[in-house]
Amino acid sequence: MKTAIRQDTARKIVETVSDVCSHNINFIRPDGTILASTDASRENTFHEIGKKAADSKQTIEVSRDDRYFGTQEGVNIPIIYEGDVAAVIGITGDPDEVRKFAVAAEKITLLLIREQYLERADNLEKTRMNYVLEALAEGREVDRLYYDRFIRKYEIDVSSPCCVILLQSLIAERKKKTIPMESRIREFFDSMQIRIYTFTYPDTYMTVIPCSRWLQIRGSFEDFARDNPDSVRISVGTRCTFQDLKSSYASALVAQSSLLSGGRIAVIDDMDLGIIIGSLPAKTRKLFVSKIIGRLPDHDIDLLKTYFDTGMSLKNTCEILYRHKNTVQYQLNRIAAITGYNPRSFKDAAILYLALTLRQKEDS
Repeated sequence: MKTAIRQDTARKIVETVSDVCSHNINFIRPDGTILASTDASRENTFHEIGKKAADSKQTIEVSRDDRYFGTQEGVNIPIIYEGDVAAVIGITGDPDEVRKFAVAAEKITLLLIREQYLERADNLEKTRMNYVLEALAEGREVDRLYYDRFIRKYEIDVSSPCCVILLQSLIAERKKKTIPMESRIREFFDSMQIRIYTFTYPDTYMTVIPCSRWLQIRGSFEDFARDNPDSVRISVGTRCTFQDLKSSYASALVAQSSLLSGGRIAVIDDMDLGIIIGSLPAKTRKLFVSKIIGRLPDHDIDLLKTYFDTGMSLKNTCEILYRHKNTVQYQLNRIAAITGYNPRSFKDAAILYLALTLRQKEDS
């Protein structure tokens, strides 16, 4: 496997070694080009002995300054990673004096190459994960090679039911100078040992969890939502097979859309009216609210909310609002006159309740 070293990595290696070594240091590509050096004027010039050390995969020590073109006395040690020469480290000076620094530079370089390789591999794995999850969620065809590799790597049982979970980072919170919500979400995933997830710009993480696992960790998700009430909203889709993530993803979006002011977690399997609320387009919700209760003043809206919260109990509404029965009856009659819907009629009350609930959604 050919390993290309970034110039910023090469400079980091040169700077690290130069901190403990006062000699000139060159970081040389296998083709002999100096990629980084303590002598900036030598960068992008040719280093003959460095090329020879790379070709031979052998350390070359030079005792005379004029033996090779562009090469001074010193040690040139090839850095071999997974069978390939990744670079050559050249240190100018008496070989007996600088040899130990060359060996140290070799060890440092191998560590940084490994770090760079792991970073690239991690980024590639995340790209593959994003591709597979997003394609399945959107119902697009998935490259079979990527899909099979994904299934094997994460040991996914495609026959067992799973569900999509969305964690939305609220925009207002992201503007605050606090620990970013994205970091808290990733830390939460790590603590729950959740490895399969992707981020959808600008604000939503999507993860897929087996239903049996969801039942075990649901409480942790509820705690996370409670501990971050102004920062995150969590929605959970319906059961599905892994190949049919599209259905669970779509229902998770419905659950997300249904969350009312103060609500921070919605599970589609627990919902009833919320499914309707979450499925309605924003324009339709606004039109319905405006038509049904758009002309009611705020104090009548507050009365309706209390009335419905008490199960349409006139007695309990009066007690909570500290109002006389006749006053509340008068207000209910006025609401009926303004809207055309009588709050004390079951059918009309259902329409008013839906409008009130949708209004809360618009205010959230």
